[in-house]
Amino acid sequence: MLVERAEYWVADESAQALRTALEQLCELRTQLGLPNGTLSTCRGSDAPALSWHCGFGSESARAADVAARASDGEYADLIAQIESLATRTRSVVDTHAPIESSSQTRFDRTAKFERGVALRKAVLGDGHVDRSLAAAEADPFMLPIQQLTTEFGWGTVWDRPGLERKTRSFLSCAFLLALGKHEEFKTHVRGALNNGATEQELIELIIQAGLYCGFPVALEGTRMAKSVLEDIQNQA
Repeated sequence: MLVERAEYWVADESAQALRTALEQLCELRTQLGLPNGTLSTCRGSDAPALSWHCGFGSESARAADVAARASDGEYADLIAQIESLATRTRSVVDTHAPIESSSQTRFDRTAKFERGVALRKAVLGDGHVDRSLAAAEADPFMLPIQQLTTEFGWGTVWDRPGLERKTRSFLSCAFLLALGKHEEFKTHVRGALNNGATEQELIELIIQAGLYCGFPVALEGTRMAKSVLEDIQNQA
């Protein structure tokens, strides 16, 4: 039986036929003196929907509908057509095919990706980047994020001409310190040094961060930056 209020997803070829049939039903119910419904279109998450409210708000209205089905062949046929179309339209939502796997098995070495690799190595060092990319190639779970990081983060954003690399390194260090991303902060401290930053400039950056983020953040940042400087000295 046609429900009193329903939304029919209109994601297939039956959509227009369903709309036409519901519009005809409204006209026919008016001719028969039955309480009429309202038909509207709304937007769902991934498809439009027909929202139908047929006005069966009372027992007497429902009884009148049953009587019309029994006595008026055109009305009964139209209801059957709508119910059939609604079933087919609903099935589009109910029988979604499983999402196909989009697992990436190797890097898509686009021009931006290769530019990103080169720039990432210039800032962070060959060893760090080679280890990150090799780990991602051995682990499909890590591969997509490394693809995006290298292609978009480095091959697009870091490659923009508006700021010099040292400035981008300072900004990256400040943001990462504020966010508490300690390992990434240490990586970009090394990158800032590779981009020409001095120890004194790093001290000033951390003090400035302490003003806005709190001195515990600055103290922790100082310890982390100091550990990076010591590692570099030990490797020299």
